[in-house]
Amino acid sequence: MATYVKCQQTLVFVLALSSPVLAEDPPDFLLQWGSYGTEPGQFIFPTGIAIDTSGYVYIADIWGLKLNKFSANGTFITAWQIESEPRYVAADSLGNVYFNSSGGPVYKKDMNGQLSIIIQGPAVTKGIAVDAYNYIYVQDLSANEYGTIDKYDSNGTFIKTVVSGVSDTPLAVDRNNNLLYLRQENDIVKYSLDGEELARWETTGPWGDIALDSDGNVHFVDTLDNTNGHVKKYSSDGALLNSWGVHGVAEGQFIEPYGIAIDSSGNMYISDKMNMIQKFAPPYISVTGNQAVDAAVRVTKDANGNLVYTDPETGFQTHGAYVNAVASKALELRNAGMITQADFSVIMRKAGNSDVNKKNQ
Repeated sequence: MATYVKCQQTLVFVLALSSPVLAEDPPDFLLQWGSYGTEPGQFIFPTGIAIDTSGYVYIADIWGLKLNKFSANGTFITAWQIESEPRYVAADSLGNVYFNSSGGPVYKKDMNGQLSIIIQGPAVTKGIAVDAYNYIYVQDLSANEYGTIDKYDSNGTFIKTVVSGVSDTPLAVDRNNNLLYLRQENDIVKYSLDGEELARWETTGPWGDIALDSDGNVHFVDTLDNTNGHVKKYSSDGALLNSWGVHGVAEGQFIEPYGIAIDSSGNMYISDKMNMIQKFAPPYISVTGNQAVDAAVRVTKDANGNLVYTDPETGFQTHGAYVNAVASKALELRNAGMITQADFSVIMRKAGNSDVNKKNQ
């Protein structure tokens, strides 16, 4: 089993030989904002969350009848008031933000801040998501209890029905792999964007939003699980990777969480009926295992003597004091055959995360 110790801003690995596996600690609590009320920046019941390409955070207040815009550190910027209850939110790569309302239309906030209705009804819209080509996917429950997932362009023009026979559900799209995820009662279901079911696995509860990280992992907010952790992390094929989130009122705890979004740096935002909005840093990775290494060294030194890691897939380089410390230890472990090249790459990607870097330098 492996653990880590954070000591004097350095990540120290403590290992024992075991079968190869990556183990995660829960994300680190960073900050919290919001309070109950109707004033700017307050909420009555925050639900869906989305993050645009500039890092701004959009949060639906289902009972406050508005969409709020915040900076990444929780500074209130503006809000749009609507007549029906906003629930889920999604953002595209152009700076547009879409949100739907319970039993009402789909709204679009364009890159200039203008709000318009792009899908009028009679659709009863629920979940909403956007793919890599800026097509939007919306659940329509107007027919009966089991509805459809329909595809539209960014102006609200209907293209086709993708999935039929689905109940009230949040949606998430893996833009790197063109996959669509739904939460169906107690299951999470993975589809191709053509509607072919690819995988299905059982979760612990029927309530809460889902989000995807940059590695394609599925994060599910389990609103009602007060015992095993309110937030579950699964691989894209349904393997449970982590379960965290203590029930309570303290910082980093939850009473009735609902919405979730993950930004490009891996930071996680979760809405809660009691604790409002909480932001978490991505978890550190601790490594176990004893495998031979069959990969070339990917770490070199820069002009200042710092270790620099070059990602073999993207060519992106990470460096700095914190990365230097982590790279040195990870390189030592890999060259000793204690970790694989794949595990080494995961560690370096996590070490190169800008928010983690700033926090630990």
